[in-house]
Amino acid sequence: ESQWFLLGVGWVLIAVFVLLFGWVEDVAARKRPRLLP
Repeated sequence: ESQWFLLGVGWVLIAVFVLLFGWVEDVAARKRPRLLP
């Protein structure tokens, strides 16, 4: 039970990091940050 919860949390964290990385890349490229890179 808790294993599936941890797996879900891990996937959410990965998705957040991917979105943050794309957003930081947009800012570094002097582009307007978008919600979805």
